[in-house]
Amino acid sequence: MINDHIQRGDYTYQIAPRLVFSAIRIADPLVGIFLLIYWADGFDNLSDIFGNAPIMLFFMCVFLAVLQQLYWAWVLSRERYTWFMALFPWNNALDWLWVYFLSQALNRGLPVNIWIFIGAPICIAGLMIELISNLQLHRFKSDQKNKGKLYTRGLFSVVIHPNYTGYILWRAALPLMTGYPLVAGIAFLFHLVQFNFHAHPPFQRYMASKYGQVWENYTAERKKFIPGII
Repeated sequence: MINDHIQRGDYTYQIAPRLVFSAIRIADPLVGIFLLIYWADGFDNLSDIFGNAPIMLFFMCVFLAVLQQLYWAWVLSRERYTWFMALFPWNNALDWLWVYFLSQALNRGLPVNIWIFIGAPICIAGLMIELISNLQLHRFKSDQKNKGKLYTRGLFSVVIHPNYTGYILWRAALPLMTGYPLVAGIAFLFHLVQFNFHAHPPFQRYMASKYGQVWENYTAERKKFIPGII
């Protein structure tokens, strides 16, 4: 049975895994900056990074994504946070891979700045969609009058998983900002497939068992991630 590692229905609050996850994520952009100095020609120290506006825009997007995930881990996430979720270096590994692609694009003289300015708004839009949808759901669940009810308003009236949609957008925008649009397209499809076949099935089973016909009616009327498509 597919398991997305989220402990649905288990609301035991554990601090230690969240602390470890936070430390790993905070290190992400800091290590990424030094990796770019190591990999990219023409970047010899921190002043070279901080003096380059497009490069700083790229790392600002990485940093905003880190803040978003920390906020989710500490404030929005109600389920028990596992050590697997804390230690699995998926987020950092992807971001450092994009730093490597960015360094290679810079070394090859590709039009990186153009792609950064195209990708940054997409990244910020994705982060905002994810944050707003999570906040809407969190506010609804925090009201005791809504206990046992399914939230179907806000961004959740558009698609089943608007938070996943936002995540997919900003995850694909980061490789786009490295100057390799084909890699960004692959990343977009990868995350879309991953959520569709890995994250959605266990979520579907849990929600169907919890809300029954209400959930079936809700999912029959809208797509999972992109309105009218999928």
